[in-house]
Amino acid sequence: MPMRLIDLLPLPVGLIIGATATTLFLASGPSTLAHSKNSQSNAPSFFVVFPRYAYPQPIREIDEVDFRNLTAPFFKPDGRCCYYSAELTNGRSFVRHELESDDVALLAVNYLDPSPKHPASFAVAIYRWESEVGSASGYGAVNLYSVVNNKLMLLQQISFIAQKPGTGASFDPSTRNVTVIASHYQDDPHYCPSKEDIISFRWTGQFFQKISIRTIRYSQN
Repeated sequence: MPMRLIDLLPLPVGLIIGATATTLFLASGPSTLAHSKNSQSNAPSFFVVFPRYAYPQPIREIDEVDFRNLTAPFFKPDGRCCYYSAELTNGRSFVRHELESDDVALLAVNYLDPSPKHPASFAVAIYRWESEVGSASGYGAVNLYSVVNNKLMLLQQISFIAQKPGTGASFDPSTRNVTVIASHYQDDPHYCPSKEDIISFRWTGQFFQKISIRTIRYSQN
């Protein structure tokens, strides 16, 4: 049974079951996803955590999950919840606060490791989050899900800064690898990162393992 890709919106990650959440990799710089508008210079462009976040509703198979109407949490670098948590409706959540707004969209879902008894063992969901607090900030996330003890569990999250056009994440069904293009700040103002990190992750059968990172100057500056 082939893997399936569901494209959800036309808009411009492994498995560790332990006692605590685990951080796999934190790029050099402060231990934050540059969420503060005044401290984004030289911040890490991405990080990976294993939050072991269990959803309360019982479920048997992952292809029964309605990802378009599921809570989408964005975890902190230490695996704790959360920078923000969005309640999606039909694949989107837009919340306007008094002086700010948060816009989250589910971009795509992929199903991994199908077998005759289990149509899909894992799911990979890609999100984008635009937060506006005086000025706009863009972020993205790649979430790895599975069903553990009849509960949907978010096992791995790759979070990254997506401040400029061309940043984002993609999944290659032929290799099962994930590529992230993240904004890279180096003594730059918040609105204008000068570089990009291209990060490749290999599917191990249980999680996405970082295998390479390459930094280039932003081509559209």
